[in-house]
Amino acid sequence: MNPPNADAVGLYFYLLDKLYQRLLSYDLDFTGLERYFMVLWAIDESESLTQQNLADLLKIDKASVVRIADDLEKKGFIQRVMNPTDKRAYFLELSKKGNKYIKDIHEGIDNLNAEMFMGFTQKEKEIFVELLNKAYLNLSQQPESDFLLKFLAERQG
Repeated sequence: MNPPNADAVGLYFYLLDKLYQRLLSYDLDFTGLERYFMVLWAIDESESLTQQNLADLLKIDKASVVRIADDLEKKGFIQRVMNPTDKRAYFLELSKKGNKYIKDIHEGIDNLNAEMFMGFTQKEKEIFVELLNKAYLNLSQQPESDFLLKFLAERQG
């Protein structure tokens, strides 16, 4: 088998994303969530995630975040809590139902990651993540103000 063509890297990312999301959806079908597993994961991992923070993290417009939050709130997975210092902003928090399934979501992500990294050494996993981060930094317009980088740094520190 020939090594992958570097020109196809975007196709690999696209296909990996589709496969990852589909497999995660299959594994977590019982939750009734359908999608947005990573949104709930991010809300759980953050102490105070606003709708604007979520838009920055996911690189989507605020209107899309409102639709996502509306859907998750309607299904009972999250609740919006008004920011006491800024009445225009809302924190996104897991609801009782969201908290009921968050352990399953973490477990589903862990299981899928284990499957994805099957055959990788620990060092290869670390290099893979390091290279993904480096590629992300290369494509980021303003890495010093990037919410994803701040979010990941908080989780590590």
